[in-house]
Amino acid sequence: MLIHAKRVDSVLGVHLQKVYKTAPADSTAKVTRTDFATISKLSQLVERGRARALVLPEVRADLVAKARNALLEGKQPEAREIAREMIQRVLEGLE
Repeated sequence: MLIHAKRVDSVLGVHLQKVYKTAPADSTAKVTRTDFATISKLSQLVERGRARALVLPEVRADLVAKARNALLEGKQPEAREIAREMIQRVLEGLE
């Protein structure tokens, strides 16, 4: 709750501007403040990757055919191999 200085003065019998040696506030003065935000390098990189991923086709027929042939030959890639390949393809796309 805000109480006007004149009301405080009348209740307490003290003139606060004289006690604290302050100047009255100019009601016409404008307060200027600039807000800004920064985005970390990691966030920028993640956003660029997300934007690139959104424009890719949902199904890459060439990769599906390659994976299917590998499975038919009895080859099962490990999770690390899949992750490594995914990261490599993203990094190649950034260059």
